Amino acid sequence: MTFLQKTSGLIVSAATFGTIHYLFLRLPASIGILLVALLASLMVILLDFIAPGLGAAAVVGDAVASINFSEVLLEGMLGLLLFAGALHVTLSDLRQEWLVVGVMATAGEVLSRAVVGLGFSWPTGMPIVLALLFGSLISPTDPVAVFGILWQTNLPND
Repeated sequence: MTFLQKTSGLIVSAATFGTIHYLFLRLPASIGILLVALLASLMVILLDFIAPGLGAAAVVGDAVASINFSEVLLEGMLGLLLFAGALHVTLSDLRQEWLVVGVMATAGEVLSRAVVGLGFSWPTGMPIVLALLFGSLISPTDPVAVFGILWQTNLPND
């Protein structure tokens, strides 16, 4: 599969998932598209179970395995996502509320790390230091998802 075919497939998949989410689910975008992607994955597994001769899971697995996700994410998508999120920030409003935003972001991040770390340590028996490290790795907030949720809530701009 060529680079153009992979890129086209990802764009068509994202558009399809977004359309299904918009027409039927109407959840917050990050949750809805995640559920649609999960449903698509389950459909590929079901198709492979029903008709194993098609090899649908192998084809999709090979396509996914051929993508270098760290390179695509860090060198391609992350900059665009952060830029898209930053376009919606009004700097004058941020300057006026910098203390509240800073305290809430810091406290929320520390609380999220503690909850995830302790919640992961308890059922797995992992040492608390490693569990808190794990919590630190997965707790940072996705700014694009936050902007999307805030935009959907129609908060006042004043």
